[in-house]
Amino acid sequence: MKKIEDEIVFRASRIILSLATSSLERYTLFTMEYLSEHALQYKGSDWAAMVFTFVSLYLLGNKSRTGFLIGIIANVFWFAYGYLTGSVANMFCSSVVIYLQARGWVNWGKDTDLLPASANSTNSESQ
Repeated sequence: MKKIEDEIVFRASRIILSLATSSLERYTLFTMEYLSEHALQYKGSDWAAMVFTFVSLYLLGNKSRTGFLIGIIANVFWFAYGYLTGSVANMFCSSVVIYLQARGWVNWGKDTDLLPASANSTNSESQ
């Protein structure tokens, strides 16, 4: 019984390995064929969106207002990517985020209280 189980496992692993090997031979990460077929599949909009998103987050993390402008550029690329892939949800999300980035740019540096007015009066009374 053990010999039959071993034979089944051996044959199954050979089948799986042969299927994986043929696809790996066709699409290896470091071949020009893979890059030419996949890297610029969406005209580079996905790559540009990714880079601009990282830069935007870095700048915002360093409290730089420019991060909002870079974020708007990133989301224009994300919108283009959504258009090229036919993703309405991606295009809608990008539009909302563009609005939020513009709002962040406009509201940058305005004096706003983070606490509601009732919390401020309670804090001042206790001090």
